[in-house]
Amino acid sequence: MSLGFLSDVPPLTGADDIVAIVVVGLWAAQLRGRAVWVVPLCFMAAMSVGALLGMASVGLPFVEPGIAASVLVLGLFVAAMVRMPLLASGLLVALFAVFHGHE
Repeated sequence: MSLGFLSDVPPLTGADDIVAIVVVGLWAAQLRGRAVWVVPLCFMAAMSVGALLGMASVGLPFVEPGIAASVLVLGLFVAAMVRMPLLASGLLVALFAVFHGHE
């Protein structure tokens, strides 16, 4: 099945990226308050930065392990209902998102 114009946008077509985006949304909802919009916004903004780095051929180490770790860690955070301060949550998802965008 072709996604038309979206097929040329790698960050939106990979299953690992979709899973990460959904898990970030679930975790943000569990955190409540401003995290509901700040955490997903941090993820999408950092994912864009990662995509720009990738398009500029800037190499990042451990991209694939970083992607795998993001899905695992964020999934465990949702399952365990881990609560972190807003700044720490935003920075954590931003770190993971750079890998997803760079892919």
